[in-house]
Amino acid sequence: MSIFQKSVKVVLVIWLAVQLATFFGLNYPSSAGIIGLLSLLDTRRSTLLTAKRRVLSMTSAMLAAIVCFNLFGLNIWAFGLTMAIYIPMAYKYEWDIGLSVSTVGVFHLLDTGSLALPVILNEIGLFAIGVSLALLANVYMPSHQKEIIASKDRVELLFKGILLRFHHILSTGEASEETFRTQQLEREIQAALELVYRDQSNQLFQRTDYEVHYFEMRLEQCYYLQQMVEDINHCHFSAEESLILAQLFKDTAQQLEDKSTPVHLIDRIDQYLEAFRQRPLPKSREEFESRSMLLQIFRDLERLILLKVHFYERYPHDQLTDE
Repeated sequence: MSIFQKSVKVVLVIWLAVQLATFFGLNYPSSAGIIGLLSLLDTRRSTLLTAKRRVLSMTSAMLAAIVCFNLFGLNIWAFGLTMAIYIPMAYKYEWDIGLSVSTVGVFHLLDTGSLALPVILNEIGLFAIGVSLALLANVYMPSHQKEIIASKDRVELLFKGILLRFHHILSTGEASEETFRTQQLEREIQAALELVYRDQSNQLFQRTDYEVHYFEMRLEQCYYLQQMVEDINHCHFSAEESLILAQLFKDTAQQLEDKSTPVHLIDRIDQYLEAFRQRPLPKSREEFESRSMLLQIFRDLERLILLKVHFYERYPHDQLTDE
């Protein structure tokens, strides 16, 4: 939501709350505006959860106040006792988000000097107007689907570019500087996840974890890419090994967006791993380190591919759609 949209929403909630409280002849009408402001949060779910906690908080505060004021009179000592009972209860049951509003409500009872039903109903009315308008205002929440789909496209483009760059480096022997690209990819995925979490918090009834798990899968794949960048940058392979790896990276890039299970790639990696195990033992430290690094890259690539396989086995028909 833009700053302008959020500002308009806040101003309308405060203004309407004060106007409604005044229209119904409630005392302290500005309190309704403050309650509306405090209850208006960034997502539907957080606003609804906050409203629930504020109701419980206000109810417990009012009950404690009625009991204490009836027993000890409408004075500051009875008010202090009310707070001593109410505040620990609010923190214990996580109702403390309504602490300020409920305390003001109890202050109003003390200030009015009466526990008559109209006085109590006045506080309930102020509270109901503020919270109800906040909930009503958050019925409208802009969807982030377009931004999420655009992020998905950027992530897959970066992903594919890095894999094809690996292919080029291993095919030509050119020096690699892919660290920045993988960091850019990670930032893009993290930003997409923030959007997805925010969008999901605005879905009260129809929720899907597909988008969350999709970008979490890509993030985990990104970590494997980052490890492979380090290995490729610090190791020298034979011409045969480089070409084998190069072709695997190219094939992986080409099927990146395909939902089919790339069993052939997994089988090829397993075959190469078995062939490398059958080779004679390394005769030098450099050869040993190179062999270890090569096997590690094969394993990381296999895990990267398996992440995709498991994801699309779990979500064979889901996809990001622009609604």
